[in-house]
Parts: sequence; structure tokens; C-alpha cells
Amino acid sequence: MSKPDEKNRINEMREEYDFRGGVRGKHAERFKTSEEVNRALRKLADKEAS
Repeated sequence: MSKPDEKNRINEMREEYDFRGGVRGKHAERFKTSEEVNRALRKLADKEAS
């Protein structure tokens, strides 16, 4: 399977998803390991479930 040409590719990004002001790696200093990321996500999920 080949990649579609950029010219023929349909823009799938929704208008409400605007990343123009985004910064790559913004929170990289906060979470040093994948375990820390997973722990934070689990806490958030538990909080949302309650």
C-alpha cells in the first residue's frame, strides 16, 4: 500500500482543532518517564469516573 500524494490528500483535520499556537514538548519536563505519564492519566481517569 502506497502513501497518497500530498496534492490528492483530503484535509481531515477539523476546523476546531487549531494547533497553530501549539508548542511541541511543552510538558516534557513534567513527565520524565512513561510510568509518570500513565500514573497521571490514571488519576485523571479515576477522577472523571467518580
